[in-house]
Amino acid sequence: MSNSNRTKPRRYFRLVAIVYGGMFVSLIIAIAFGVGLLLAFKDYQRALERERFAEVVATTAYQLTALTAEYLLDGGARVKIQWGNTHRSLGKFIAAPGPITSADVEGIAPFRRHHAKAGELFARAMNMDAAPKDVAVSQKQLMARILTITQAMASMATQSANASRVSLDETGVYTSRLVAGFFVLLAISMLGLWLVLKLRVIGPIRQLEDNIVALGDGQKELRLPIKYDDEIGAVAAALNQMTERLRQTSVSRDALLAEVEVRRKAEATAEAAQIRLMGLIDIAPEAIIAIGHDRKIQLFNQGAERIFGYRTDEVLGQPLQILMPEHLRETHENYVRAFETSKDSYRRMNEREEITGLRKDGTEFPASASVSKQEIDGEIIFTVMLQDTSVRTKIQDALATSEQLIRSVVDNVPASIILKDIDGRVELVNPTHEKYFNTTADDILGKTSAELYSPSVAARLEAADREVIASGMIMEEEIAVNRPDLPIDFVHVTKFPVFDQAGKVSGVGTFTTDISAQKMAEESLRQAQRMEAIGQLTGGVAHDFNNLLAAIIGNLDLIDQDSETIPEFDKQGIAIALRAAFRGAELTDRLLAFSRRQELDANVTNINDLLPEFAAFAKTTMGEDIAIESKLGDDLWTILVDAGQLENALLNLAINARDAMPRGGQLIIETANRKLELGDISNSDDLVPGEYVMVAVRDDGSGMPAGVQERVFEPFFTTKGIGEGSGLGLSMVFGFAKQSGGQVAVHSTEGEGTSIEIYLPRVVEEIAAEDTSPLGAQSAPTGNETILVVEDNEDLLVYLVKMLSRLGYTVLQAADGPVALEVMATVDHIDLLLTDVVLPRQMSGRDVADAFLQRYPAAGVLYTSGYTRDALNRRSPLDPQVGLINKPFRTEDLAQRVRQALDNSKAQDNSKALN
Repeated sequence: MSNSNRTKPRRYFRLVAIVYGGMFVSLIIAIAFGVGLLLAFKDYQRALERERFAEVVATTAYQLTALTAEYLLDGGARVKIQWGNTHRSLGKFIAAPGPITSADVEGIAPFRRHHAKAGELFARAMNMDAAPKDVAVSQKQLMARILTITQAMASMATQSANASRVSLDETGVYTSRLVAGFFVLLAISMLGLWLVLKLRVIGPIRQLEDNIVALGDGQKELRLPIKYDDEIGAVAAALNQMTERLRQTSVSRDALLAEVEVRRKAEATAEAAQIRLMGLIDIAPEAIIAIGHDRKIQLFNQGAERIFGYRTDEVLGQPLQILMPEHLRETHENYVRAFETSKDSYRRMNEREEITGLRKDGTEFPASASVSKQEIDGEIIFTVMLQDTSVRTKIQDALATSEQLIRSVVDNVPASIILKDIDGRVELVNPTHEKYFNTTADDILGKTSAELYSPSVAARLEAADREVIASGMIMEEEIAVNRPDLPIDFVHVTKFPVFDQAGKVSGVGTFTTDISAQKMAEESLRQAQRMEAIGQLTGGVAHDFNNLLAAIIGNLDLIDQDSETIPEFDKQGIAIALRAAFRGAELTDRLLAFSRRQELDANVTNINDLLPEFAAFAKTTMGEDIAIESKLGDDLWTILVDAGQLENALLNLAINARDAMPRGGQLIIETANRKLELGDISNSDDLVPGEYVMVAVRDDGSGMPAGVQERVFEPFFTTKGIGEGSGLGLSMVFGFAKQSGGQVAVHSTEGEGTSIEIYLPRVVEEIAAEDTSPLGAQSAPTGNETILVVEDNEDLLVYLVKMLSRLGYTVLQAADGPVALEVMATVDHIDLLLTDVVLPRQMSGRDVADAFLQRYPAAGVLYTSGYTRDALNRRSPLDPQVGLINKPFRTEDLAQRVRQALDNSKAQDNSKALN
């Protein structure tokens, strides 16, 4: 015993001392290298701070050099402020370098001296800003010296930064090597410790673990070799002793366990079979109920729980009568007794009539059931399988309702529906089809297309049906019916495949919709869009033509002003050219009237007051062979209309009527009050229902065919020969009526005459008309102010400059907005801007005027345009206080408007000064 005790400390030291010794050596190595790494990292951190400090100083010095050079080139307060801010920031930074000392930064002392010298010279230079020009030269010399100093500062900072980078790189290499050496020594120490443990400790423990696992697996014929006299050897000896004891007791225990395992498997098999059987009974959707000879419930599955509402524990041992209504219990008992004594083993309980069940909540339900009997241990057991048929009954009722609903939809849908079988025979037809095609269901049910239609029509229909059946796709097309006897003109036909339950095509369905109204609406929309496009085109043409006429009329006026030196023959030519130009202006008025871009001089008017004078004028125009008759309505309502434009429209209608009666005839001018509703005028979709005054011009001439009537309001469309008509007469009438809020209707029969009716809306209250009368003929006023003319038409620009120069004005010119801005940038004072409203290069006259008034707030603005103010306001509203003169204009009118604009601007300026 004493010997054993004396050896235990040695065993303990051999096993544990190795482990602790290795850990102690590793710890000493880690501490030594840790201290070295800490010192190395401190050196690296200091080098990194020096490098960052030098980079910031170099960057700021170069920025200061750049600002000095920029000030030498351009000067400016912004650069002076930036230079001062940068100089102060750099001074603060080098005065307090942060965690590093001044000694750590190479050359910091000379750099500070240069910095202070540059600041002193810059302050002296800034004090010379208000000095004379010769002193400014000295200022530049000072700035040049400052530039030299800042360049020297940048050079010194760059050298310091480079030195800092080199120091940082060297410190980084030293630190990296130290870290690498630490990890190498640590790895060698750990490897040595692992080898010792592997050879002395891990190997024997691994062998001991493998034997313990083998023993757990039932291997009892094994022994561990005892190599050491320490703890591992003691454990190995104990394991060998335990293995020997287990080997001696295992035989008897194995036999007992084998017998127990056989019985356990048999019981588990029986229990699993019972569970599977009950599972099959429970998952059955039907109610499965078993009763004994005493009619009490012995089995009640989950299906029965769902149907009757009872839980199984509530009905087990209860009589079956609780599941049926009281008035049927006796009948059911008689049925069971008869089945019990019969030789049948299975019978349906509702072979003759439905049976009824009773739920826990007292509700009754229809059911379908079957019962079987079997004798078990001398007792007859009845098994009932029952189904709740209430859902099926509801489904049948719902199906009948659904069929009735579908039938109602098919019968009342506003479209024709036909269904054909795979052989093309009609199986279904709805009443709408009967109405569309003037037939009955009895006439077409069971028949094919060949039996109902002509061979060509039948062939087309059968080919379409075959294509739908073959492709299984929907086919759509629009068809013009062209049958006067049917109530439809255009139809949209959709053919679709009908599939059976297997997903195969079993027939073809046809869905036909009447789209006659839609087609008419589409045609009306296309006509309206065409007329709108033509209106936009004519408006643009009129604008461009007005520019041309303005140049022509203006230059003719200038030539006419020199009439003293012009021969009489040339004066006549000038007068003829002016008349032609004004006729062209009238033509543009018609174009603008059609496009609804002409501004009307509307006044409250009674048409009856205008017609007597108009009829007298028309007689001189129409000729002796045409009789003119006026039929004026009584108590005619007043309208808001431009009387001149109305007379011009009536004159155009009268001239057209005269041309339609080459051999003479009768012309009737009629007025009347009318109350119009939607649809009263066939060619007007935008007519507002209400009260209108109608003025009609009727003739008994040649009339117009349908094709001419469709295009009668299109500009430039005429049936007359070349040179006999412009094609703008009726288009002008149309534009005038639409602009006045009315509409025009045409009624004409070829060979019988034409009636054109103009409808203009009634006004109840008197509305004062704006005074837009033209300026009277006056001598052209002159002036000596400065005028900027902006006009993109070159010819018109030349005329305006020449005309205004003759009147004494100083004229500046520009062809567009950007050029006008350049002119304004070079001129200190301009009195008036005369500009076209529509200009190229994405800058309108309105934009030019805004820039002009911002630079010359006391000046005036006068617009010119080939469009009217109303048309221009639709693009961009013009200031109502700013004048507008429409092209073409006479020289005298333009001179008056220019003088008026100049005087108004001066008056406004004086008023502001007094206020």
